[in-house]
Amino acid sequence: MTFSIVARCPRTGQFGVAAATAMPAVGKLLTHAAAHVGAVAT
Repeated sequence: MTFSIVARCPRTGQFGVAAATAMPAVGKLLTHAAAHVGAVAT
C-alpha cells in the first residue's frame, strides 16, 4: 500500500509532496514537482 499527499501553501504558493510506501526507494518515483508549475504524486 502507498500513501501520497500534495499540498500548496496559500500564503507563499509553495508546494509540498510526500509519499510513504513499504517498498524501498519507490517513493522517489512517485513524486514530481517543478517550480512555478505544480506538483504530482502518482
